[in-house]
Amino acid sequence: MWEEGTVIRPPGLDTIQEFKVENNAASAKYSRMTNIIMSTKSGTNRVHGAAFETNRNNAYGKSRSRTDFGAFPELSRNEFGANLGGPVYIPGLYTGRNRTFFFSAYEALRNNAPFSMATSVPTAAMRNGDFRGLLDSQGRLYRIYDPWTTNTNTWSREPFAHGGQTNVIDPAKISPLAKYIFSVVPPPTFPERNPLLESNWFGPAPDETRQWTVTERVDHRFATSDNAFVRFTYGGHNRIWDPYSNTVPSLDKIANWAHDDGVNASAAVNWVHTFSPTLFNELLGSYAHTGRDRLTGDPNVSYADQLGLPNPFKQKGFPYIQNVGMGAANYLRPYNHNLFDYDYYIVEDNATKIKGKHELQFGVRLKFDHLNTLPQQVNVTGITDFANVFVYRPQSPLNRRAEAP
Repeated sequence: MWEEGTVIRPPGLDTIQEFKVENNAASAKYSRMTNIIMSTKSGTNRVHGAAFETNRNNAYGKSRSRTDFGAFPELSRNEFGANLGGPVYIPGLYTGRNRTFFFSAYEALRNNAPFSMATSVPTAAMRNGDFRGLLDSQGRLYRIYDPWTTNTNTWSREPFAHGGQTNVIDPAKISPLAKYIFSVVPPPTFPERNPLLESNWFGPAPDETRQWTVTERVDHRFATSDNAFVRFTYGGHNRIWDPYSNTVPSLDKIANWAHDDGVNASAAVNWVHTFSPTLFNELLGSYAHTGRDRLTGDPNVSYADQLGLPNPFKQKGFPYIQNVGMGAANYLRPYNHNLFDYDYYIVEDNATKIKGKHELQFGVRLKFDHLNTLPQQVNVTGITDFANVFVYRPQSPLNRRAEAP
């Protein structure tokens, strides 16, 4: 199971000998009405191999989008592989012609496809506590108030001021969390723009995928009546990307970054014995494993504790920080941790008896599934939300007129 769809990394196309889908009047030997049957290739008496490489990059097949300001995101996509099959041959020891065969295949994907993003980030002045540039579309100044000056009788607050300048915060009062945010949010690429009115940061968001798959198969004919094969397939997947289209990728590659690691592995052993021209039997054993771990940052680190944020459940991982006053609402956001680890075991025996014009099939199938799933961990490290668009004028506690902070 991979997001209720395909497997993490399908086997290479060159490894498939036959592909068949049965969805009508399926044989009783199948446990479901719809079945997909894939048969892997085996080696032959002739040595045969192939290799391929396909590439796509900025030089062809890619156009600039309207949001590609500045550097053009560098696309580099490569799919490549090779396979080889034939008789097993060990010089001076063994010749497998007409008896023992091998088939090996490797296939991989390397795709670096960053995409352009646009958002708002604090200016250099704001990072030093200077908010005199907080102007609306009509040039009016937004006034910010010091929460530590709240009057418990009138609920009014005093405007921030430092060095005789209004809307300037004493750098000593900037919180450790704000300092962390300023350190991981990249500087604006258009510093002259007002981040309250338009995007002032344009840049590439990461999207890098690495996939690979290996298949090995050995066939052996013990006698005219006995044939067997062993197959092993392994596929891996790794992706690092920014899953959100409106958040800036952090410089420390934690918040707004997602790491996807997955694996497919399977093995099969098959033995076919012919008792007579009208009676033969197939014994098959197979094992499959699929796993996936998707997360942000180090799952063993309590980032909320490091940043001094509430962590009531004492969970590890990065917290959800949103509504800092500009840009995307979800400013620093983790990807919900999702982990599964599945194992499938199958043993089956299929016998076929031909009687005149009739074919009789009978057998047994044993299957054991071990499904270990960690449910999506949705914001277990807490949400830190600074959404507060209302402050009170000092004239009257009853006349609560709104003013943007």
